Amino acid sequence: MKTHKLRFGFACNSSSVSSLILVKPNTDHKADKIWTKIEDKRTFFANIMYAQEGCDKDKLDFINKLCETNLTDDNYDYCIKNYISTERGAWDTFFFPRDKTGKLNEEFAKEFLAYSDKYDISWVSNEDNCCDDAYEIASSHSMLGLNLLRYFPAGIARKDKDYWTIFSPENGYKVRLSFDFNSVAPEKSTIPELIDIKLTDYCPYECTFCYQGSTKEGQHVNKENFKGIVDQLYKYGVFEIALGGGEPTLHPDFDEIIDYINKKNIVVNITTRNSAWIKKYIDELFDGYGNDLNYKPKIKSVAISTEDIKIIDQIDSYIDAQCGKRRKWNVFPSDIRKCIQFQYIVGVNDKLEEILLKCVLNQYRVTLLGYKTTNRGSLLRPRKEEWMSVVKKLNWGGSYIGIDTVLAKECEGIMSKEFDRLLLEKHEGRFSCYIDAVSYKIGPSSFCAPENMMPFTDLKENFKVITDKS
Repeated sequence: MKTHKLRFGFACNSSSVSSLILVKPNTDHKADKIWTKIEDKRTFFANIMYAQEGCDKDKLDFINKLCETNLTDDNYDYCIKNYISTERGAWDTFFFPRDKTGKLNEEFAKEFLAYSDKYDISWVSNEDNCCDDAYEIASSHSMLGLNLLRYFPAGIARKDKDYWTIFSPENGYKVRLSFDFNSVAPEKSTIPELIDIKLTDYCPYECTFCYQGSTKEGQHVNKENFKGIVDQLYKYGVFEIALGGGEPTLHPDFDEIIDYINKKNIVVNITTRNSAWIKKYIDELFDGYGNDLNYKPKIKSVAISTEDIKIIDQIDSYIDAQCGKRRKWNVFPSDIRKCIQFQYIVGVNDKLEEILLKCVLNQYRVTLLGYKTTNRGSLLRPRKEEWMSVVKKLNWGGSYIGIDTVLAKECEGIMSKEFDRLLLEKHEGRFSCYIDAVSYKIGPSSFCAPENMMPFTDLKENFKVITDKS
């Protein structure tokens, strides 16, 4: 299995080394469990699938046909069910991804099983009474590992030519991989994985550096037109929508639009400066997590545009105050903070270091954005910012600091040395695109030249034109 690209989302990953790994046959090593026969391996995977399906007996025929096994409810290994139902198991057990309808992705499972037939399967962990050389085994055979799939709970798999993309709506993680270890990393996709959409051109804030040029006179998209766009995104299997504007939360039909996107099982994230709406969102998170252990926010991640630490302090104080006021035993500030991130445009002022430090210390993700010179952005000359030295000073902020494609491309030579190629995305319009829903046009990015925008008709056909030019 070869990984072509990896992106971390809005959740932190586990540090455990419990791993399900593939080992070349006849390799001598210690392990907690090892399966060498195809029949035993397939039975093990059938058990995993059955556990994922909630031990629904109606799914057994499908699972047995898929895995070519004879699993029954009587011979099912209930230890697996008990394990993956625990908090530790939820992180350490790998997951078979589903398709966009929520069903187990049959095509992915078939390719996965055929691939795993070629190897012995070993289970190693760092739990008490497990093998002594767990770390060594996991490291030595990591290139053959299935360890990656444990980070994709409720993952959705989509095939594009000879590679797969798996996206988890639970934590935002995304990976492109192939079962052919000699495969070449794809340069573009047939269908975008992520689409940035302008919901409205209305905005009361009128920031001097706004590359969209949105104003108080800006227009909103008609909600029915927007639903038509969402229908196409669902049809073709787009994973995520990033809603922007203007100020998206001030669209008169904002709540209805969010509900419609959720009904189509597409993840939606937004960017906003609306502090009143942000507090309302935080209240909804507290109510949701406090009253339902299985609560899933309708908006997975909210990015807040900032030029200083003032709004960060305001949001952080509000979260702490609500946490103390509500006193929900199962809700912690970290549960709320993981749904919020901040965005800072490099070069607008000299506040970069204090913003990064504040975000990292308070465990907020922060995305650094390259300066865009379209619309009002052309009126301001950004200051030269040695942002790389600041980020290095903070040791990259763990997993809390990210950059956009503009910065990645600007510093391509340096970034290639600092970042693993798996984590670096340097081009717009190859795996993502932009739709201005107000004007009903599509293009490679939200800051592309006007001549690169075209009328939105059919997503697949439009995206082919975009990728052919990129």
